[in-house]
Amino acid sequence: MYLRPSSQPSAGRAVRQLDLALRRNMKRALFIITGVSVVFTTLAFGHIMYHDTVHMLARHEEGHLFVAVHTVVAAALGVLSLLGAYLLLSGGRGQNSH
Repeated sequence: MYLRPSSQPSAGRAVRQLDLALRRNMKRALFIITGVSVVFTTLAFGHIMYHDTVHMLARHEEGHLFVAVHTVVAAALGVLSLLGAYLLLSGGRGQNSH
């Protein structure tokens, strides 16, 4: 059975579609790997900040204002880092139904 040329996909178009699909999959994999990396880095940062704050409170060498500012800045950076990880893992934009 012979089909009209317009109904058969061209080899070039198929290769381009495959190339786009591979790039999309690669990009998604990099987003996931980077997001997981940011999560682990944030957890390590939180762990270090917790022990640093406990150390500062136990030694009483730093003023209370410094410890409070240190804790607030560390918490803000942790929240921003987790937000970045979420955006990387979720694709960074709302889901499109189309």
